[in-house]
Amino acid sequence: NNDPLSVDGEGTIEIRRIQCAHIKNVEFIGKNDIYVKIRLEHGQWEDKTKTLEECGEKADFTGLKFSIPITQEVLQSDSIIVSICDHNNLSSDVVIGMAKIQLKQLIPEVNKVTHLPMNVTSNKGQTTGKIKVTLIAIM
Repeated sequence: NNDPLSVDGEGTIEIRRIQCAHIKNVEFIGKNDIYVKIRLEHGQWEDKTKTLEECGEKADFTGLKFSIPITQEVLQSDSIIVSICDHNNLSSDVVIGMAKIQLKQLIPEVNKVTHLPMNVTSNKGQTTGKIKVTLIAIM
């Protein structure tokens, strides 16, 4: 049976690489210190990358080993929220922009590495950059 929806049980989503480009500069002095927060929209799982200091408008997080436990129900109904943030030492960190990955779009790609390019938008709906997430849903 090759229907991925018929797969029972649990699996994982592995995030292996996150590439950020054309990221809006939010620093008054210097360049963005970018890190990326990742979380399940309706679940308990969240994590973040290390901070790339003074990287400016692009960042490439390679060799990531984020592993998100999922069930079939999560795969069909939840989303991953990806937030590009700027780290600040003297004030609060700034969320530059966010993107949402609807997990159900991964169903046809189960057990295949998938590259998802997306625009990142601010909370005001303005495009603040681009992101490409490399991941695999393993069921």
